[in-house]
Amino acid sequence: MRKPIKLLAFILGFLLCILIASAFAASYIFDSKFNDALRLVNERQSYAKIQYKPVSSSLLSKKGKVSITVPDSPVGEIRASFLVDITFSVSSFTVKFQKENYDGNIDELLSSIGLPVIDMTGEVNFYPWQLKGDANLRTTGFELNLEDGRCRIGDTVTTVSGRSLNSIDALFSFSGINCRGQDIYSGREAYNLVFQNLKTKAKPKFNLSTKKLALDSFAITFDELSADASTLYLIGFKPDDNVKDKTLRDSFSVKNFNVEVSFANKDAGYQKISSNGSMDAYFAFPRIREGQTVPFYDLSKLSYESSIDSINLMNLIKTIKHSDDPMQSVISNLSKPVKVNLENFSFLHNGKETKFQGESSLSFNANDKKPENIYLKLFAKSPVDFVDEWVDSQYKVGLEDYLRSGAISSDGGNYSTVLELNGNKITLNGVDINSDLNKSDEDEKHLKKDLTINLDDL
Repeated sequence: MRKPIKLLAFILGFLLCILIASAFAASYIFDSKFNDALRLVNERQSYAKIQYKPVSSSLLSKKGKVSITVPDSPVGEIRASFLVDITFSVSSFTVKFQKENYDGNIDELLSSIGLPVIDMTGEVNFYPWQLKGDANLRTTGFELNLEDGRCRIGDTVTTVSGRSLNSIDALFSFSGINCRGQDIYSGREAYNLVFQNLKTKAKPKFNLSTKKLALDSFAITFDELSADASTLYLIGFKPDDNVKDKTLRDSFSVKNFNVEVSFANKDAGYQKISSNGSMDAYFAFPRIREGQTVPFYDLSKLSYESSIDSINLMNLIKTIKHSDDPMQSVISNLSKPVKVNLENFSFLHNGKETKFQGESSLSFNANDKKPENIYLKLFAKSPVDFVDEWVDSQYKVGLEDYLRSGAISSDGGNYSTVLELNGNKITLNGVDINSDLNKSDEDEKHLKKDLTINLDDL
């Protein structure tokens, strides 16, 4: 029994010695090779120059100062410096850093556009036994004075983690913005703006040999974007101006916003782009009238799912920057034909669903850039009261004609139809409506002719 225990203790002790030796070796390599590696980084790219100056050093801990210079940014040269604390352990390598305020010119640049000093801290971790790394950068929130109000800008966190340059998860989080106007209109602030909990997730891939960055997918979410403002403030009136209704206010709100986009590689650099999203939207113009609250017009549970197949996105980005004809760049990077599918677009209004589904394809003429070989098939279904709310009285006769002909169906609670466009032929539920459209064009021409005659008579 004692021999296995001794053997196990020996193995554990041996492994511990290896781990400790590895930590010491990492510290030695850092001392001897770090500046060489930094010089190599500076030689391989021209975006930023990085310098490291040691401050103190022990066997498993290093302290220093990193200075970063960006020579050719859109606002000129940017300089900043960070205090760094580097530690080595048997399981990880950790670098913690903190921006030195007023060292460099970044704080002066922020001040020139009315922003205060922004604290930055971060951490980089590498776990050699797991072949994994992660990093984060944090900025603190601050107050921002406006000409007619004040905003609280929240803190941000940027996180990157992964096991290789081809397996990266990136996340940007922003706690939000809260703004209020200083003037008072009918007992309320001139405006209120709330933006909460923005998050952007991405899965980038970096090809070290080609120095190209690509995305597998990204997503954008936020909890709420709401705005409420005095109508008088929006159109330029002062709080004490003599107007008929001083209580008028407009308002909108978007909640539970989520959009996801993914990229699937196809032949010859082309990609199929797919996207889906959802949100709840509410608006009222006005929200308050004569002191009474007007109900929101709701488009809740609004969602979509669509795709475009296919587009050479990377080549489009590269060529459109230097193109004298951006439209030609777009057309030349679309497949022939390009297919656009709408798997779903739907929303609820007053608890009732409106829904669309469809597919389409088209090509573009290389000479005149006009679309050709157009095909569209679209299913639409909507509550009767929602359609009646938006159809003007002058179009109700036409709607009734379509219902009688079967071009539009009704089950009593909903209208529905299938629109199909194939070349120059247009049908609704299989009923040819080209003659109706041609008649509308002729009526419009006759109306213009009659108006011309009347004006000449005058």
